[in-house]
Amino acid sequence: MPTTIFGAALGPAADHDSAVEVVVQEGLSSLTEPWLARTDGPDWAEVTLLEAQPDRVRLRWNNPLREQPPSGRWYSLTDVDLEKSTG
Repeated sequence: MPTTIFGAALGPAADHDSAVEVVVQEGLSSLTEPWLARTDGPDWAEVTLLEAQPDRVRLRWNNPLREQPPSGRWYSLTDVDLEKSTG
């Protein structure tokens, strides 16, 4: 399965060649698109990925009413669930 540097799925692939094609077409550009995240509880919220590493991501929640630092916040991948936004 093709994934981002932090292990989130980019899309389905039937074999190695199609997985490589998904990464080439979706990989970097997908990091600039909105993502959905949740840290605790069942509710997903839209976020912007500011920085990504194999074990953590720096997120800025897109809700302007959410209290957060202007530069976003680092989250360990064990503390946040991420998936690509489809909308």
